[in-house]
Amino acid sequence: MTTLDFAKQKMLEASIKHYQVDTILVSIPANQGRVFGDNNDFYFSANMFSQGVVSGTIQTANMLLPLSPEIVNSQIAKIKAFKGSMKIFNKGDHPLFIEFLRVSPLSIFYSREH
Repeated sequence: MTTLDFAKQKMLEASIKHYQVDTILVSIPANQGRVFGDNNDFYFSANMFSQGVVSGTIQTANMLLPLSPEIVNSQIAKIKAFKGSMKIFNKGDHPLFIEFLRVSPLSIFYSREH
């Protein structure tokens, strides 16, 4: 299953029919953290890369995912869905790059003529 297929499945499970999908690349410098994300968006990790050993965490309001070489090189990190803002901390000695699919639910308003 691809990350996009997984994202579509999760949107179907959440009964969200209208959404926009974007690819974003997040760069986290060595030994630093970054906070990003919108409370209404979903993020699906697609790829992670570092020139050194990966070490760190991704934290949301309801989940903490430790980042290690074993996690990054497995399907575990590629099938995680994160909702809302998140904190990513890179404990490694090299920059960490994470590619996400950002899924933004769209509000569709229908007007009725009277």
